Amino acid sequence: MIILARLKHRLSHMVRDLHEVVFVLVEIRKPLELTGENLKHQDLVLHCDWVLHSELRGPQAQAIVRLFETLMKMGEDADTSGSKYHQVLIEDLVDVTTMSRFCNSLRAFLIQYGPPTEVVDIDVLWNEFVTGYLMVIQDCPLKCVSQGLKYVDAVSLTVSNIKGPYDASRTDNVRAQLNWEWQSLNTNNTNVLHRITTFIKDEPLSTTPLPSAKGQEVRRKRPTRPKLP
Repeated sequence: MIILARLKHRLSHMVRDLHEVVFVLVEIRKPLELTGENLKHQDLVLHCDWVLHSELRGPQAQAIVRLFETLMKMGEDADTSGSKYHQVLIEDLVDVTTMSRFCNSLRAFLIQYGPPTEVVDIDVLWNEFVTGYLMVIQDCPLKCVSQGLKYVDAVSLTVSNIKGPYDASRTDNVRAQLNWEWQSLNTNNTNVLHRITTFIKDEPLSTTPLPSAKGQEVRRKRPTRPKLP
């Protein structure tokens, strides 16, 4: 498939430029549509759509809104705090708000269809790619919309403080700040703006020479845990 050959060529080097990021995500949609596997890769399709639209209402967008709906609901129910269900919710929120779910869904696609996986397996390459992705969306808040919920009907993502790799390493290692915001539908708190803030971070620069990467296993660092309201 020529589409996959183009993806393989593009992903054979570092991808950070905005037009390259958009190209990769647009090309990914094509084999998924041709093979009818959109549903199998719903999380990835969501992020492909986000570079082209400012508001999403599909099943995965609504699932994200329901995560925040559940968070608000559990905030009113003290009995659920610390429960196994609560821990699962927090893990799901971490995966979504730190872009880890995006990373994992992209890895699953690359493994299945054959392009190289280094872009998601090597931290610096993933950080370059996801920073480029965030630069595409930073001027246009992304909104997930759902209906019929009690506490939340829309969640917006805004991006700020995007830095290059060297600027980030010289300061606090933060590449970008992600702000997930929503307002409560509860009549007593309609004017309250809730926010979860997460960060894309680089590993601190080492003061000692780095060992050869040949033959070493690539491991991803754990995502930064979001600050919950």
